[in-house]
Amino acid sequence: MTIKRLSAFLAAILMVSSAAVSCGEGAGGDQPDPASAQAQNTQDTAETEPETTAASGLAAEITPELKKELGLEGYNVTVYNRDSGWAASDIYSEEQDGEALNDAVFARNQYLQETYGFTISSVVGDGSLSDLGSLVLAGDSSYDLAFPMARTASGFATSGYLTDLSKLKYIDFESGVWNSMFNDTLAILGRRYYASGDISVNLFKAVRAFMFNKGLAAQYQLEDLYQLVRDGKWTLERFDAICRTVSADLDGDSAMTNKDQWGIAWQSSISGIIFYYGAGQILTPLDENGDPYLDFGFEKSIQVFDRIQAMMSDKNVYLTGETNDVLSIFHDGRSLFYTEVMDALSRLRDSDTDIGVLPLTKWDDAQQDYVQFADGWCISPVVIPVSAKSPELSGFAAQAIAEASSVYVRPVYYDICLTGKYIRDEESAEMLDIIFGNCVLDNCDIYEWAGLWQGIVDAFSSKNGAAALAAKYQSKVESAMEKTMTAISELQ
Repeated sequence: MTIKRLSAFLAAILMVSSAAVSCGEGAGGDQPDPASAQAQNTQDTAETEPETTAASGLAAEITPELKKELGLEGYNVTVYNRDSGWAASDIYSEEQDGEALNDAVFARNQYLQETYGFTISSVVGDGSLSDLGSLVLAGDSSYDLAFPMARTASGFATSGYLTDLSKLKYIDFESGVWNSMFNDTLAILGRRYYASGDISVNLFKAVRAFMFNKGLAAQYQLEDLYQLVRDGKWTLERFDAICRTVSADLDGDSAMTNKDQWGIAWQSSISGIIFYYGAGQILTPLDENGDPYLDFGFEKSIQVFDRIQAMMSDKNVYLTGETNDVLSIFHDGRSLFYTEVMDALSRLRDSDTDIGVLPLTKWDDAQQDYVQFADGWCISPVVIPVSAKSPELSGFAAQAIAEASSVYVRPVYYDICLTGKYIRDEESAEMLDIIFGNCVLDNCDIYEWAGLWQGIVDAFSSKNGAAALAAKYQSKVESAMEKTMTAISELQ
């Protein structure tokens, strides 16, 4: 596929798929006939052929000489992929089958081959991809890129198994195809051993945000929640007040149970940490030198923690529970809010509830940005093993895939999988740019320093205060961080 036809394909696939094509693993719905879909693709592409699209990024730089220098022509970029629902499943497609996301991946890979000369294949490893370390130690050069669990990737980084992406010529973290907030918060000592962004929709699937019941919002005549977001007024205090308006004992037994109506229901395994990050807090941010430091236990963090804990102590409004139980409550229309990863929208597709989507709340009006949280279990960032045949070639491939995905794959995921199939209104689609624009992952989570992250999660549902928690963990966390920094600083 040439540069000229790049946008044409996107227009065609949007037209073909907007009605009923399946999107996402395990999604329901009838599948279209692949032959008919392909015929329609061809017809619509011819009808919507745009003017020539100017090449940008690596596509504007590629020359026969550069292809030869890097060994791109005829090279197969082999990707080692995590075997789980959180794999970067949009890296490889064997053939077109009429399913929107699959066909977008297939077309992107065709474009990459025609433009740069390389093909892509994917090999599945274990659930967290922990076996990648053994392959690196054995000097196995089979894999050019890999997508492990973030918590596993952090261990690889300190063990010296990963290439520092910031040193690679062709990876451009300023190009707009990488999520800057996500990557900046993880750059210990200025080194970037893993990254996320448009290279895979894994990032978008794994970001946590709010889903809300539009029917309940209308029934209780709530203010326009979307406008609150636009006005910068979507804050923790406003959220709490709204939740209290809707919570109700439906069966009149004077006890709030799963049969009643809740302000919000969500997983106990995540607890109040979503509000903490939404309030702009990070447990272990980086200073100007890229050194992590413990920022929990100081005035603002204590204030935020205590407010969230107080909110959650009201068991008549806030319900945490097992994943399937709270999903069922929101699915059946008995909670106003529900917070989960964006991929959960696919599991709500058959719900009769009219669902809208919102970013996580800010702490107050003065906070500049809405911040979304992604955790180290769900995120599978891209890494380059030090045993790769050519780290420069791998870096070139990662950048090229990310750039092409920003045109081929991300719009299809946005406009078909999310907006066209799971999100049911234009306002929620507007919220996606806000939700995906500022995603944070905490080093304290992915390095699991002294168990602080899990300790904080558990404490939101207890009576343990922030000051006491900080005192308990401070020396342990600082010692663990020092070991990490020492290990990273000693790497070549």
